[in-house]
Order: sequence, then C-alpha cells, then structure tokens
Amino acid sequence: MYKKQVARFQHQRVNMVTTLALHLAATCLRDNRILGRGAFRVSSNYRSFNLSPDLYFSTLGIALNGTQDDVDIIMQQMDVTKDSVTILTNFTEDEYNQVVEKLDRPPVISTPENAKTTKISMASDGFVLQRVMGQILWPLCIEALYFRTGDIDYLRKLMPYIDLSLSFIEERVDANGIFSPKNTHWQGRPGMEWVDWDKSRLSGSSFMFQIFHVLALERMGALHMALFQTGSPFSYSKGEKYTERSNSLRAYIEKLYWNEEGYYNTNHNFATTDTELWYDNQIWALYLNMGSPDQKHKLMHRLQNDQKHVRCHTLTGFASCEPETVPTRWNARSRCYRDSRTWLGRLGCGGAVARYDQGDYERASELMRRMANVVTKNNGFYEAYDMAGNPTDDRGELYLEHCGGYIWAFFEGVWGIRLHSASSTHDVTIVNPAERSKHLFPGSRSIKFHVKGCQVMMSIAEDSAVSFEGDGPCVNIKLVENKIEKTIISYQKYLSYFLI
Repeated sequence: MYKKQVARFQHQRVNMVTTLALHLAATCLRDNRILGRGAFRVSSNYRSFNLSPDLYFSTLGIALNGTQDDVDIIMQQMDVTKDSVTILTNFTEDEYNQVVEKLDRPPVISTPENAKTTKISMASDGFVLQRVMGQILWPLCIEALYFRTGDIDYLRKLMPYIDLSLSFIEERVDANGIFSPKNTHWQGRPGMEWVDWDKSRLSGSSFMFQIFHVLALERMGALHMALFQTGSPFSYSKGEKYTERSNSLRAYIEKLYWNEEGYYNTNHNFATTDTELWYDNQIWALYLNMGSPDQKHKLMHRLQNDQKHVRCHTLTGFASCEPETVPTRWNARSRCYRDSRTWLGRLGCGGAVARYDQGDYERASELMRRMANVVTKNNGFYEAYDMAGNPTDDRGELYLEHCGGYIWAFFEGVWGIRLHSASSTHDVTIVNPAERSKHLFPGSRSIKFHVKGCQVMMSIAEDSAVSFEGDGPCVNIKLVENKIEKTIISYQKYLSYFLI
C-alpha cells in the first residue's frame, strides 16, 4: 500500500510539473505578443522576427494550443498580402522575381519602426533578410494555421505565394534536387538554415535544409491534392509533382548524407563532405522517418549513449556530456560553449517528438520530464541551457522557439496529434495516444485541441479506451492504435467512429 501511495504521489508531481511548464509556455506566447506590440518576435530582449526557426515553432504551438488572439495575430503576421507583414511581402510575381534576382535570396519586408530596431541583417533598400530556410518553413506555418482554423479562404489567398516560395528553391537545385547556394554572400549572415553561428552550417548543401525541403514538398503536395476540387489555385497535378519531388529527394538524401559510422553528415559542400556529428540532424531525420530500421536504431542509440562518461563544462562546474542530459546538446565536437548547450525547441522538443514517433515512449517521456524540470526551475524559457540546466546566452525568458516548441512537443509527442498529417481523406492523424500519454499522465485523462475550427476533446479511460467529443464543423480524424486505423467522423456536438 505504501509503495502504491508513493508511486501515486510521484505521478501527481509529474503532472504538476508538466502542467506548470505548459502554463509557462502559454504565458510566454501571450507576453511575447504583448511586448511585441501586436506581433510575435524572437524574445523579450531580442527584437527580431526570425522565421527560421523562432516563428516556425511558435506557429506550431499556437496552432495546437494558442488563444484566439494568438491565432489572429500570427495569421496577420504570416499574411504576405498585407502591407504591414513582417515575414514576406505583397509583391506581384514579377516584382518578387525582380527582388529575388537583385538579392538572390528571399525578401522580407520590414516596417520603418522595425527597420530601426531589428538586429536582422538589413539590405540597402530596406528589406529584412531571412535565413534561406525561412523560404520552406513559411509554407509549413501556413499549413499549421489552416490545421487550426480550417480557413480555406486564407489558404487560397496564400497558396500562389507558397508555390512561388517553393519555386525560389526549385530553381536553385541540382539534377538530384539538392539545393546549393550560388551566391557566396550566403556564407555570412543570415545563412542557410537555423544555425547561423558556425561555418559548417552557414552555406553549402546543409543536411537540415534538405530534409525540411522534403517535408515542405510533401505537405504542400498533400494540400494541393486534398483541395483541388475546390478550384484554383489548388492543382492535383502540381500536388503530384511536389510529392514526386519529395519522394525522390528523400531517397537521394538518405544515401548521400549517411555516414557509415552511424549518423547523417552535416553538409555536402560541392567537392567535400562535412562529417561533423550534429545531433539536431539525427533528431530531425528520425522525426521525418528517414532511413532503414537499422539506421534509426543506430541514431537513437547514439543520442542516448554518445560521450556518456565524458564531462561537459557548465556555469556551475561539470555535467554529463551525454547528448540528452538536458535534451539535447548541439554536437559532439567539443565539451564547452555552444557545442555543449541546448536550444530546447530545435533540440530538446524535436528529440522528444522523434523518440515518440519511433515508439520509444518511455525515453521520450523522460525527455519531456527533464525539459519541464529545467523550465519550471528557472521559471521561464531562456535562449540556451548548459548540461546542468543553467540558462546561458540570455536574451530574455520569453524565447519564442522554446515555448512554442514545448507546446508542439506536448500535443504532438505526448498525445500523438500529428500537425503535419492532413490528406484528402482525413484532417488529422492521431497515433497511439493512450500508450504515449500514460507515462506522464497515468489513469484517466483528457486533452482539448482544435482541428479546422472544431474543438475536440480526446479522453482516455484507465483501460486505455479512447473516446472523442467535438464542438464545431465536421472533421475527419484518423486514429491509429497499434497500427490499426480508425476513421473518426465528427458531427456537431459529438464524434463517432468506425473501423476501416
């Protein structure tokens, strides 16, 4: 009896810490947009509107658990047809191409106020320059907002710009679909992808950029094919082309970047290959389900066991260098400074969701606990943490990438609600919610989320039976339990399902 009481208390504490971390993340979103004066920015102390990865992760979090005010603001901020937009701009196609030709990188408009205060690199004509990866993350942001709202008019208005955004990349790939910058100024800021402080990631054919290109092509292909019957600008043939490119690029990347030592290389830079081991590459390869079962096993083993008995420098002394100590450190290159630190959104949250998706639920839940403990101990989401959980590189406690990323990891990882999963037959896929969530929330439990304007409550009984209640428009939910698929049909005020 005593052991059962202790176990129950421990589970209650896990619930409390995880719930508190989620509350801090929601507060972070609210306070960020208040301090940003009606726009989401990187953090409370950093006036940047960086899309890769900060606004991308915040959009995922808002889509899954943001307030209506959060949704309204981020939809405005992502709308390229608005004069005040901070992501792209309201160019016609000809105007857009002229700017691209001049800058040879995607343009981002900045209001005069932002132009004076932002730390993003500025061109002489007043355009704010995003990292090139923003060009493929912006379409994924729009998909996430469509997931939340079901606002097809919003998506219809922006789909031509999504196609234009992808064409910017497609016009610069080689015969195998690998994106390689032609302009040497990309070797400086803002750079290729979401690491802007290391030469191995700033230019060349970065692995991280290529795999997100795969995801963007896959998801935009799915949207085109799901909605082509609603008319222009959606096109089934264009969707097929995107899907074909995604599949062929995925297959080529899996071979080109794989290192026989058991991980994916960092870069394939023309005549040379950069073989540095960066853990975020391995995490996101797992999330995107790349490689054979044996390769995936090698990646997960490496993430859990690399440098397990080595000590890393921290602000307070030393801590284990094992990559997932405070999930997850950047790379295996050294034991100090940024190499041995974590940015929770890209690294910790991405790592937890990747392990959930690979079926390693116990380890994934442990990573979520570790992040919740770090966040609640420090009472906020700071820019970086060392392997002892100390905040470093402080740009404020409202770091948008991490609070948005934590919300995303909670809903997609713990509960299996796959944000990038809609197709012509269903609006969302939910995978093994009972098995995933029981490690953090044993017993009966429930979660609320939105799919295309419908508020859904998913409840799980102590016997792991899953049930749904819905309030709003009709949506189709694909529930996958131990590889058995069920389609959930939502009607006004309730949900029912049948086995297919």
